[in-house]
Amino acid sequence: MYRIDFFNGKGFVWVLVLLFILFNILLTRTMPADLVLDLRFLYTPEILFDSLSKMGESGREQYWKGIIYLDMPYILVYTYLFCRILKNLWSGSQLYYLTIGVAFADLFENLLMLYHIQTFPEISEFLGYLTSLFTSLKWIMVVSMFGLIIIGLVRRVFSKQLKAS
Repeated sequence: MYRIDFFNGKGFVWVLVLLFILFNILLTRTMPADLVLDLRFLYTPEILFDSLSKMGESGREQYWKGIIYLDMPYILVYTYLFCRILKNLWSGSQLYYLTIGVAFADLFENLLMLYHIQTFPEISEFLGYLTSLFTSLKWIMVVSMFGLIIIGLVRRVFSKQLKAS
C-alpha cells in the first residue's frame, strides 16, 4: 500500500516556509517593534524596565499576547523548518541541533519576559540580565545557523558544478 508521508515531504517544508513568513508578518505588525527586546542584543535591566514602562499597560498586554499566541507557536515552526534545512544541507552531521538551541534560548527568553510583564514594575536585576543573556545567545545562534545555511548552499552549488564538469 502506497503511503504519503506528509511530514517528511517537500510539501510540508513549503507549508512551514509559508507559516514562517506569516508569523514574521504577524509578529512585526502586532508587537511594538521599537520597544520589543526580543530583537535587541545585550540590554540591561534598566533598558528592560524603560521598554516595558514606555509600552504602557495596553502595550504590555499586547506584548504578552504576542508572546503567547504568536511567538511561542512560531518557535515550533522555525525549529522544524530550519532543522529540516540544516539536515538536508549537512546530512550526516548534528548541526541541526543548533536550531534546537535557538528554540530553547527563545523559549526561556519568552518565559522570562512573560514573568517581567506580570511582575512589572518590579524587575529583578538578575532575571533582567538572564533574559538579556538568553536573547543574546539566541541571536548568536541564529547568525551561526544562517551562516551554516549559506555555507551549505554554496557547498551544494559548487559540488554540483564539480560533478557536472
